[in-house]
Amino acid sequence: MRRLASTLRLIFVAFSFASANAAEYYVSKDTGNNKNDGSKASPFKNLQKAIDVAQDGDTIYVAAGNYCGMMDRGIITLDKTLTILGGYSPDFSTRDILTHRSTIIPVSKADVNRDKGVIFVDQGEKKGKTVIDGFIFDHADTNNYHATEAKPAGVETGLLMIPPTIAHYLS
Repeated sequence: MRRLASTLRLIFVAFSFASANAAEYYVSKDTGNNKNDGSKASPFKNLQKAIDVAQDGDTIYVAAGNYCGMMDRGIITLDKTLTILGGYSPDFSTRDILTHRSTIIPVSKADVNRDKGVIFVDQGEKKGKTVIDGFIFDHADTNNYHATEAKPAGVETGLLMIPPTIAHYLS
């Protein structure tokens, strides 16, 4: 019984130590700067910058804004096991994913690599979990539908079209 209790204490200490070392970073398109330290008071401007600085197990909080890689060009590459949470107010005091929309929408068709998504997740053999929550993903006009071929039935555009029946819930 003592051996079991000692083992459980050791496991608890290991998990406590691991979670105590996890860092938190903040990102704000409007008030951030990539020369900042990524704290709540001095957030980064680009999500990719926060991902590059973070280590496995860290959490990134993202304020409202559109995030599309460094300098708003290209894709975001995620090669770590992180928790990335969008939908925060500019001061990070509240989280409401419909009021404070964190979006990942390419700026132009040239910004999208056809072989990768808007966020390219490549974590190799890493163990751990990755959470991406509170974001709106949309390829907007970058969707490359052919006028007569390879176009889903009923699709007129690559834009996210919110039906009028639910539009009032989002405003």
